[in-house]
Amino acid sequence: MVEERTSSCGHCGRTFRLAAGPGRPQRYCRRSCRQRAYERRTSEGDQEWVSQRYRQLSAVLAEHEDALDRVKGVLDELRRDVADEMVIDGADLVARLDEALR
Repeated sequence: MVEERTSSCGHCGRTFRLAAGPGRPQRYCRRSCRQRAYERRTSEGDQEWVSQRYRQLSAVLAEHEDALDRVKGVLDELRRDVADEMVIDGADLVARLDEALR
């Protein structure tokens, strides 16, 4: 009696019967599983790039949000100065805004 050899699919995990004969043993139960495994392997680099880019852009966005908060603070001070009818020095205002944007 010939012993039936089985293996589990490298993609879906389903158990399948190995084909008899020479050559490398099969790794996938169907051609579609082989294709999906290939697609997963080739897209892993793309996914890592997207994740890395997302982290970079999130950091840039956080920096811009911080700068916006600082500019809003300068604007609030300017509004109070105008409400108190204070004389506003243009050069001082520009310097404060430049500092807020750094």
